[in-house]
Amino acid sequence: MDHLVLQQPIQNPRQGPATWQRELDAHAHGQPSQPNHPFVGQFKRATHTLSSANRTCKDVMQHSNPTELSSQPIIDVSIVIVTWNALELLRDCLDSVPAGAAGINYELCVVDNNSSDGTVAAIKAEYPCVRIIANTGDVGPAVGNNLGAKGARGRYLFLLNPDTKLYPGVIKALVDYADQHDDVGAVGPRLLNPDGSLQRSCWRNYPGIRMLLIDALYLWKIPWLPLTRYSEYTPGELTDIREVDHMQGAGLLIRRTLWERLAGFDEQYFMYLEETDWCLRAKQAGCRLVYYPKVEMMHYGQTSAHKEPSAGQTRLYRSYCLFYRKHTQTGQFGIALLKASIVLSSVVRIMLWKWRAFGARTPDAKREAGLRSLGYRRVLSEVSAY
Repeated sequence: MDHLVLQQPIQNPRQGPATWQRELDAHAHGQPSQPNHPFVGQFKRATHTLSSANRTCKDVMQHSNPTELSSQPIIDVSIVIVTWNALELLRDCLDSVPAGAAGINYELCVVDNNSSDGTVAAIKAEYPCVRIIANTGDVGPAVGNNLGAKGARGRYLFLLNPDTKLYPGVIKALVDYADQHDDVGAVGPRLLNPDGSLQRSCWRNYPGIRMLLIDALYLWKIPWLPLTRYSEYTPGELTDIREVDHMQGAGLLIRRTLWERLAGFDEQYFMYLEETDWCLRAKQAGCRLVYYPKVEMMHYGQTSAHKEPSAGQTRLYRSYCLFYRKHTQTGQFGIALLKASIVLSSVVRIMLWKWRAFGARTPDAKREAGLRSLGYRRVLSEVSAY
């Protein structure tokens, strides 16, 4: 069942193997349940190198003979979900997929990073159509997504966080847009918080000292300030389709050929900024990255940080330093200045979390505030080694 193609319409993602066997039997007898897709074999892995940043996104892809894959059902999208101890959220996410992917052929892969909440057994039992990769350790989202993408056969990858819910038709709308714009390497929807408010999901420019301070001082909450506009968009700007510099990876549609040409995520990142790094490399390859607010999905956000409140900050700032070293040429002085900004940011956050702990109304809120403060103290003790 590892390579089962889920063909629309799908009524219930928890249906058993017998339901899917009809699709396999039809395919085995040369009778695919849907006509050949108009994009059969449109893209295949390119053979040339990306030696020039001036190369366009279209140059990265090469057309193949449409008859090469005519004997197989065409998979539009390979959905990859990397999870760690998020079973209940993952169930909700998987249950939302049939509506979110209505109108396309897709396959599902869940990569579990050694969860202790019974994720692997539960998904095998409740979602037999899902391909599962069970890691023996927590390898992080970057490695996890790379593992899930290795077996993908879709024309596109859809990287999806487990703490999300897809709204009807969201993936098909993204696919349709990408099919109509072959210079687009990735496209992301509008993300909403659980209360329906707008969530930050795309940015101008890239992480560095200025963006770090905007984030640490919560200046992003005032997006119309001249300083803040260096990285942030105003709510009004986020009502229009627009090209952006990078997007959040909670729900991101990517051309698989481009993903393969760029060798996926850089596995030096354990968590945080791996998608930002990829977006920058995609832009350097000549591809456009598009924010598409015509469709929406819900993202809880920060679920991993809530599980390990004292570890998230150290991982974030390690990734900041890695990104800065990799993509800037400021030398040791620039790194020292970045680390000084991290120290300042951490001191500010420690004070804010101590204040929150003082005013916490529940033991859980007080405990989380204390752990967040501890995390920033860890940053202060470790930043010299970042």
